[in-house]
Amino acid sequence: MAMQDLYNTLTDEQKRKFENCKSPEELLALANAENFVLTPDQLEAASCCWGVCSDYTYA
Repeated sequence: MAMQDLYNTLTDEQKRKFENCKSPEELLALANAENFVLTPDQLEAASCCWGVCSDYTYA
């Protein structure tokens, strides 16, 4: 599922929280707290928003 597809499945409250994340770690914490799963590709795409996309890949 692409990042936009995931975003579209979130509630309005989850979207606000998602948009306020300032780092990949915050996004992962939000995903865990809100019980949604980020795929490696989605995390990579989101990480690029913070300029750390080359640093965030799953092994």
